[in-house]
Amino acid sequence: MKKLSASNLVSFINQLDKTKVYNYINPKTKGLIKIEGVDLPEGPIRIKRWDPSKRQIESLQKIESISSEMIWRVANAFNENQPINMDRILGASYNTRSVLETLLAHTPQFYFCYPGRIENKGGLTKIKHGHKHLIWIPENPHSPGILQKINTDIVISEMPTIDAFYDSLVLPDSFKKQELDIDCIFRGC
Repeated sequence: MKKLSASNLVSFINQLDKTKVYNYINPKTKGLIKIEGVDLPEGPIRIKRWDPSKRQIESLQKIESISSEMIWRVANAFNENQPINMDRILGASYNTRSVLETLLAHTPQFYFCYPGRIENKGGLTKIKHGHKHLIWIPENPHSPGILQKINTDIVISEMPTIDAFYDSLVLPDSFKKQELDIDCIFRGC
């Protein structure tokens, strides 16, 4: 299984055009982001963010940092082709978490998606529209500097593990039953 490091994430973001202004993933968010600098190999990443709809201008904004610690937490959470929710990974801490999420989504190996979520109310389970997640798909990169949504049939369980129930396996009547020789299994027959 492939794993990511903070160095990977920082390198991916460092390859983005630093003269370009980036939109957040959510089109309702009017703010803009600009990369001011990247410290290789593991960060921090320095950015400016502002909201023109509030009459804010880039030149008056302070430079903020995305810390190496935050980058490492996110890198450690990713597994190939498995969506993650940045707010959950970061415990809704770090006020630049949506900036990091957005910048990663602009890099070629990351997409955003809305996996379904399992909702359990009073023992009735439904699949509902899910929240925004990032997904790392290194085998299918998109063009850099754009946001790319990917549709997925992945469903995320939001139930605590103590509430997870599984039905027993039911075999069809036509299934041919065979006896297992337990001693043979342990001897490697």
